[in-house]
Amino acid sequence: MSELTPPESMTSFKCVRPEFKRGKRVITLARTDRLWAGVQYVKEGGENNLHSHTYMDGVYFVIKGRVRFYGDNDVVLGEAGANEGFVISRGYRYWFESCGDEMLELLLVQCFDRSMASEKEVDDDRVDHVAKKESQLGGDTYAHTNSSQD
Repeated sequence: MSELTPPESMTSFKCVRPEFKRGKRVITLARTDRLWAGVQYVKEGGENNLHSHTYMDGVYFVIKGRVRFYGDNDVVLGEAGANEGFVISRGYRYWFESCGDEMLELLLVQCFDRSMASEKEVDDDRVDHVAKKESQLGGDTYAHTNSSQD
């Protein structure tokens, strides 16, 4: 067994909850060549269409609120509240929505298989299996938080 080598760098980050009136916002916490982490804030709705990711596995962890995940034909796959979540493997078809009385805060951690895809393919990894609903078009806002190196 080979020894683990320490990372070449360490970066700190801070998550600042965005101000918005409706829809959702995604804040990027960190990104490397193989990993992305962020927090998605959802006031209503969520990922409004069935989709999958070709090269990415994801962890969805509820910080606050409730989330409901659906599969093909809008079959309910599961529901989670604070301190609960799901792991979704690449290629798995799903969509989700906020289903609680308070704003959903969802920690997302996604891992990319670089042996399977180029950086551009990873950036364009989402495969939509049904058309996006009108409420989702132009509604996503992805932002980077202020991060500082220690």
